[in-house]
Order: sequence, then C-alpha cells, then structure tokens
Amino acid sequence: MPTLPATLRMNPIKNIEHSDEVVVFGGVLNSHFGNMLTNTTTRLWWFAENKDTKLKIAFVRRAREKTHNQEFLDLLGITADRMIIVEKPTQFKKVIVPDEACYIMTCASYKWVEAFDLINENVSKKMDPSPYKKIYLSRTAFKRFGSYDGVNEEFYEKFYERRGFKILHPEKYPLAEQVNYLMNADEIVSTFGTLTHLLLFAKSGVKSTAILRVPELWVHQLVINAVREVDWYWFEGTKNPMPTKHDHGIFLYWPTESFKKCLECQGVEYKPEELPGSDVPSAEYVAEYMKLWTYRFSQKEFLNEIKNKSIYDVVRAQRMFWFNQDLNSPTGSGTPAANSKPQQKRHPPPDKPFPFRPRRLLRLMRKSPLKRLRAGFLPNSGNRTLPDT
Repeated sequence: MPTLPATLRMNPIKNIEHSDEVVVFGGVLNSHFGNMLTNTTTRLWWFAENKDTKLKIAFVRRAREKTHNQEFLDLLGITADRMIIVEKPTQFKKVIVPDEACYIMTCASYKWVEAFDLINENVSKKMDPSPYKKIYLSRTAFKRFGSYDGVNEEFYEKFYERRGFKILHPEKYPLAEQVNYLMNADEIVSTFGTLTHLLLFAKSGVKSTAILRVPELWVHQLVINAVREVDWYWFEGTKNPMPTKHDHGIFLYWPTESFKKCLECQGVEYKPEELPGSDVPSAEYVAEYMKLWTYRFSQKEFLNEIKNKSIYDVVRAQRMFWFNQDLNSPTGSGTPAANSKPQQKRHPPPDKPFPFRPRRLLRLMRKSPLKRLRAGFLPNSGNRTLPDT
C-alpha cells in the first residue's frame, strides 16, 4: 500500500481546505504566452474529447504569478466560472488527472494538438476564413521591458512583403483573429520563439521559415514541428556585435550567409540590389543596437543573465559580426540554414507518442551552432531520429 513520503509524514500539511467538488486537473497556468502554449496546454486534450462535461477545472499557478491568458481558455470553452485556481492545499472529493500529451523536452503525442484543433474549429464558426495564404509575423511593433528588442527587422519584412506576404503584428489582434490568420495560412515566416510556437494553431504540413535571433536550437520547437508535421526552415538572421540572450536580449537583424543559403534551399530568387552591399551592418544600425543593448543590460535583473559571459564571448560575437566566423566551429563558418526533409508519411497511432525523442539532442547543445543545426535536419514526418555524431 502506498505511503506518504517521509518529509510529509514528519511535516504534515496543516490547514488543508476540503471541497465536495469532483474536478479535472487542468495543469499549471503561465503568465507568459509562449510558456502557456508549450506547458499549460499538455492536459487540455481531455476537454477536446469531453466537450459536454460540466465538471469544473482545477488549475495551479507558478510561484509569484497572478495572471494568465483567459482569452485562450475562453476559445477552448473553459470560461472563468468553470475554473478553480488552487492557491492553498485543497482536498477535493475526486480529481480526474488527464495524462500529459507532451513532455516538452522528451516526447509528445498527437493528442496534444486536439485542444488547438478545437480552438480552430470554434474560431472557424465565428469568423470568415482569412484570405492571406502567406503571412509574416513581425516583432517590430512589440515593446518588451520598456523598449524594442530588435534593430532592422524591417529588412526581412520588406523582403517577404515583396513576395506577397501579409505583414502581421500579432499583439495588435485579438487571439481569435490571430488563430484565423494562422490556421488558414500555407506559409508562415517569423522570428524564432513564441511566434514559432504559434504553429500549434497552423494546419498540418504548413511551411515555416524561422529567423534565429541567436544561434540556439530549442528542442521543444522540434516537438511542435513534429506534431504539426511542419515543413520547416531555419536560418540565423542576425549579426549581434555583443553577447546576448534569446529570452531577454537585443538583436541586430541583417541578411546573413545563412539567409542566402536558406533562399537557395527554398528556390527563392532575388535580385542583388535587394540585399545591402556589405556583410557588415551600417554604423547607424550598430549605434541603435548598442543604445538598446546598454539600456537593457544596465538593469540588474538582465545584467545577471550575462554576467558570466567572458572576453571569449565578446571576441566570438565580434568575429561573427565582422567575419562571419564562429570560434566554436571547426570550419570557422557561421550557422548554415537548416530544413526538414519530406519523406513518406508513416503516422503512428494517434493515441501513442510519436517516435521522436529529442533527449539525444541535448548532448549536442554543448556543441557549436554549426553542429547543432546540422543535427536539426529531421524529416517532417515518420520516424524522427537523430543521426549519431
């Protein structure tokens, strides 16, 4: 018979609240929208399969967080009056705990996207389909921590706008409108991060081109691409003269060799005059970058994120900036473009995890950006395994 852990037996929880409710455990609420998409949603498939349930849903919050995205839950049919946010130890009459459909750094099931498919279905009943088949999701109007975090992303905006892409700033639209754009698009271009997590709302097989802000590969985006069977392309699209961080950093967007290789891989033609004459960003962009970088990292909470950077990191950033050469790469070259390779589709049963387990990729995270993105060449469906390195 199972027993309580020793710590609880020695220090029993006091002042437990009791409730006669039968509830369903919904998961952990996140205030950050990108984290909510990848973490809060892993048990919500249950509500897509039990649309008519009258049971209340119990959530917990992360420490020190007091807000969450109710708009997302409303679109799923989980209104505020059906929610119980547990903030004190509580014993319910019964708790139904759905399995997690995704362990974001390990594996996932196709059931994960059932909640997003239900949202798409609900939105399609309320709105006419978006006419835009090619969209570019931009951060140029997005302020974070009191300032913009990017310089010259307008270059990529204009480049793709000339090719028929509709430029969208997601934060300007209600979530339902964002979903309408995403689920009707055939091709999506955006910077890497929360914007690429929005592919969870896209149709299966959508083409995605992601602009890396720093040479980092996030395993959980591979999981998202796999469950949505995304035909994906990534390229390093910045020339950052100083060490920075993906989460809270400052980024200088510039057409790189990686960008040119990605265009070649996709068969996209361009005229030489569409690109700047120099591989090095102009002085005005560098000055704006340094102004934003100094403002951001002069704040204590952000300075702590880069305080362990050394002169090596500064030299590495400068070498990439001036010569497109990475100190960590044996070839000395920068990050290449990476993409998925379509293969014959072999779908596993929808109630079982797909056979892509990116745990083996974790050891590659210590390697150079070149090797990391070479390891990112994964098929967009079927048996998703990594090559031995």
